[in-house]
Amino acid sequence: MTVYKAVKDLPGKDGVTVAELEKAIKDLNDAKDALVLQETADLEKAKENAANTLKDAAAIADAGQKDYEEASWKVFDAAYKALKNARQMQIKQPWKA
Repeated sequence: MTVYKAVKDLPGKDGVTVAELEKAIKDLNDAKDALVLQETADLEKAKENAANTLKDAAAIADAGQKDYEEASWKVFDAAYKALKNARQMQIKQPWKA
């Protein structure tokens, strides 16, 4: 049961005590403080995915073109450099939610 459902009818309830109302207020404030915006969660996940992808791509880039076709290597290299640059920019000026 959510905190809201537990306390939503409390203020209109007969015989409610001040202690019950104060507890309801505290419970709601605690629940509100524990909320994480979906946008913030999505941003954190995107940053984690970018870091993991960059790590994997760095291993490929460090190994060099080798047997990869020139055209596909150019596409990979451009994408790798773009992500690497974005990550460096994020370190200098963190993305904000």
